Amino acid sequence: PFGSEDGGTTLPGGDLLAATWVASARLLLTLLSLLVILLDRTVPAEGDAGAFALAMSVSGAFFLTALGIRLTLARGRVSPQTLLLAGPIIDLALSGLLILATNGYLSPFTLWIVFAVVETAFVGRTRLTTVIAALGAVTHLLIALVPQARPLDTSVLLVRVSYLAGFAVLVGSVGGMLARRNRELAGIEDLGRRLQESTTLEEVAHVAVQVFQDVFWGVSVEVSCGDVAAQAGDARGAEPAAGWEAEPGVSVRVYRD
Repeated sequence: PFGSEDGGTTLPGGDLLAATWVASARLLLTLLSLLVILLDRTVPAEGDAGAFALAMSVSGAFFLTALGIRLTLARGRVSPQTLLLAGPIIDLALSGLLILATNGYLSPFTLWIVFAVVETAFVGRTRLTTVIAALGAVTHLLIALVPQARPLDTSVLLVRVSYLAGFAVLVGSVGGMLARRNRELAGIEDLGRRLQESTTLEEVAHVAVQVFQDVFWGVSVEVSCGDVAAQAGDARGAEPAAGWEAEPGVSVRVYRD
């Protein structure tokens, strides 16, 4: 499906498309960050050679990391889902260093933290959005505690942290919901296409198990078709989150933690 013309509508194709867009945006923004430091000599505020070298080093490392992620994704060395989950954490860590190296909490690069929160919408997991937003707010507060060239402006700090929290609510409720719905629709299409290609009940059961587990992030999925049954994952300690039954003798159980 990756190479097909409509690959973006399938479940793996949708993950790849989202990861590619995020990786490309990250690469472009890190390049722009480098240009800002080169062209605007008020960033960092100290303006001396040591501060400029530090800012360029951190920004360059950020750019190389973004380039490496984009190339790794293009060559299929890591799954798109892994990059979508790990990307916001990487961006928070590197942007925190970049902000410290370029005027601290007054840095023009504080919007990188917002970008990290926006990334989580492509995954569609509310828990991830909440965690990244909380880490972003903590990052803002920690940066504000570091002695910097300019005195701390509490009002600016509060506005930025509040803006981050509000943006997280918007992204988590709207963007995450849309991502989950798109993932479910892509899963339906993927299920239908693969069931059409199946020739035995055993293949049908295993296809259904895999697709349902991918779509709903289930810790375990059980599918039975008469005397044929398939199961993936471990259901111990988990409750059934969804179930379907049809005649004759067809059932699906999805377990989530």
